[in-house]
Amino acid sequence: MGENWLNSLKNIVGIKRLTVFQFEGEEWSRLRASRRGMTEFTIARPHDTVSNAQTPTACIVFGHDALETEARFGLMSSRAAVSTLESRVKVRRAQRIYPPTKGDLLQLVGEQPYASILKRRLASNDTVIVLPSGLSVHLIEKLGHIKSNYTPMRLVSASLSSPKHFRGTAAMQQDAIDTALRAFGLARDDGAVSVELAVGQETALARVNIVEDNVIEHDS
Repeated sequence: MGENWLNSLKNIVGIKRLTVFQFEGEEWSRLRASRRGMTEFTIARPHDTVSNAQTPTACIVFGHDALETEARFGLMSSRAAVSTLESRVKVRRAQRIYPPTKGDLLQLVGEQPYASILKRRLASNDTVIVLPSGLSVHLIEKLGHIKSNYTPMRLVSASLSSPKHFRGTAAMQQDAIDTALRAFGLARDDGAVSVELAVGQETALARVNIVEDNVIEHDS
């Protein structure tokens, strides 16, 4: 697939702009200690803080407390009003990326006017920041060429590129396979490099222990 996943992601954030979340201190510590940690979480924020955020789109999460500082790339999957004053935002599939700090990210983005805009936005005390379209695309380009970021960013790109409606179970199964392949930079027609078989067997299915009647009963 080459860089198709990266181009797809840039096209998406050019329309639905990249959102940055900033957490510090006790709130970050509580999020890290939650059931799913920083991989998946929800937060409530005043309506005006998240009103410009469009979902679904990609997001960057920065966190800092006394123990560590880290950055994550994830999917901001939904935004909905939960009270008169606040909206609920959900972030999923957030995995660590490089660079881990806001200062390092500013070093990565040296070109103007992007560097000045990013510096000004990250200096804000706002916990949710929606970046301009041009800066969003530029950031994806920069982060996407760091090898350690491939898997987190591909995973989000695959999620955002998946169709939202399916016709039948077969279509849903095919989409699940395609999404898994895209997450690793593969296309449906890519061939396998190697297949590992059990000794003396002609198929890998010999290693799969399935009781057919139980499976049929479960599916029914």
